[in-house]
Amino acid sequence: PDVLANIHSPQDWLARQQEIRGQMEHWLTGRMPPAPDNLRAVVLGEQREDGITIRDVRLEFGPGHRGTLRLQLLIPPHQGPLPVFLTNHNRWRPWAATAVARGYMGVIYFAADPIYGFEDDSDRYIELYPDYDFSCLARWAWAASRAVDYLYTLPEVDRRYIAISGHSRNGKQAVLA
Repeated sequence: PDVLANIHSPQDWLARQQEIRGQMEHWLTGRMPPAPDNLRAVVLGEQREDGITIRDVRLEFGPGHRGTLRLQLLIPPHQGPLPVFLTNHNRWRPWAATAVARGYMGVIYFAADPIYGFEDDSDRYIELYPDYDFSCLARWAWAASRAVDYLYTLPEVDRRYIAISGHSRNGKQAVLA
């Protein structure tokens, strides 16, 4: 269909955007909850490896702070604020390491297919937010957005330059995020 049919004003386009979004949510992604207003971070530990600071963080949010998301920050020894490369691929895959070698802070969020060897923290969001029917890809994207919420609180992060990427289904969740 012609998505621009009968669009004659900015208000027409805003209405059409909502219609398209509704169709996407209905057929593909499900509805995602709004960002929680009670995000808190717990730093679980920090260590240095080959000159890079590795910080493990657990985000807690949602009803009773029962929602959690583990993050691993890979912070290069550069003067900040730093651009950020966000991925749900673990440290043993080269994505984050390549970005860190180029001066980015690498941030790994643990919302991915368990086939990669780590538990998917976003699985429990279904029970935590029963009024929302967000799909697996949408839960991963929503988790990435919670990671960005946290990154916005860090002085070493350049908020203007936070990138997320992926390929195949991780590319789809990156677009949703």
